[in-house]
Amino acid sequence: VGLDYSMPVSGKFKENSAGSSDYDFTGSTLWAYAGARLPLIRAWAGYGLGNTAELKNTAGTTTLSGGGLKVGASFTGIPLLAINVEYIMNEYKKLKTATGEQDLPGGLYGKGKQDVIMVSISAPLSF
Repeated sequence: VGLDYSMPVSGKFKENSAGSSDYDFTGSTLWAYAGARLPLIRAWAGYGLGNTAELKNTAGTTTLSGGGLKVGASFTGIPLLAINVEYIMNEYKKLKTATGEQDLPGGLYGKGKQDVIMVSISAPLSF
């Protein structure tokens, strides 16, 4: 069990509507997770306690907040290295702009969603 905090270095968010400008993207996520270690494999699942995405452009700053789920697995059969695959599903439910904060409406286009598949190599330390 544990906590995981992460932040993207930077990014761009492109809106599909005509005449809109791109946004600079930053954010952070705080996860609570639980996992299991088996021979040659580690697996985990996590729940997003506090996920935020901040979008900035010339019109101002928009902040999205919500939660999410993640699942992952790691192959640990190589000495000192692990190959990891993780699927992250963020869902943003609140929208905050200069004019105030509101709940995002439900429905097909109403919620902000972000799905990420991440593959990484790590050097896990065991204590």
